[in-house]
Amino acid sequence: MTSPIANVYAFIPQLTSASDAPQSSEKLDSQVVSIFQAIGISYSILDRMIAHDAGCANAAAEFFVTTLMKDGWSWNTSNRLVTETDWQHRMYRAWSVLNAENRGIAAALDYEVYQNYWPNLEFCADGFQGKMERWIAGA
Repeated sequence: MTSPIANVYAFIPQLTSASDAPQSSEKLDSQVVSIFQAIGISYSILDRMIAHDAGCANAAAEFFVTTLMKDGWSWNTSNRLVTETDWQHRMYRAWSVLNAENRGIAAALDYEVYQNYWPNLEFCADGFQGKMERWIAGA
């Protein structure tokens, strides 16, 4: 007779090469001031869980959705966000669900001081909003 096995995962909120985002332990944690950055780190944790054990992909997705719902997102929005698998589309989708105030907060953060949990700062660039809107319209 065999006993059931349970895997327990504990992740410290730091990025690995999963997102190719630069990481610095000397920077302030941006997820506490930016909803967009909180979504970015949630994606990073999702990817690290799957990289650690591909068999836990469904549990990792459920953890992602539950985490976002605890942050106040609806099940529909959280579920839609978890379906994006590449960082560019994740960035577009996450940006699309934010209101103007939260977009402004994310774009205005000083990323020399705060950690960026996304692979780049494209969301701060001119024209990003238009690119995101065109992608959303075609998605």
